[in-house]
Amino acid sequence: MDEYDVFMDQKTRSKTLDLLKTEAECPLHQHKQFIVLTPQQLNSVQTTNMVRIHSLKAPERITAAGLNQQTLN
Repeated sequence: MDEYDVFMDQKTRSKTLDLLKTEAECPLHQHKQFIVLTPQQLNSVQTTNMVRIHSLKAPERITAAGLNQQTLN
């Protein structure tokens, strides 16, 4: 699932993540793999032997001209 939570508020995002985790931990799915991609922090998720979090470092944003891309304030 790719960025399922992009338009959710924090309360809905937390509830949805709890539901996804509960479903993934269900014995019926013990031989399945769930992959969830999100730009959000997952500090509140409790990891287990069935639930792992792999975080990627932020990408370096370099334009074709070799300049660093910046965000607007």
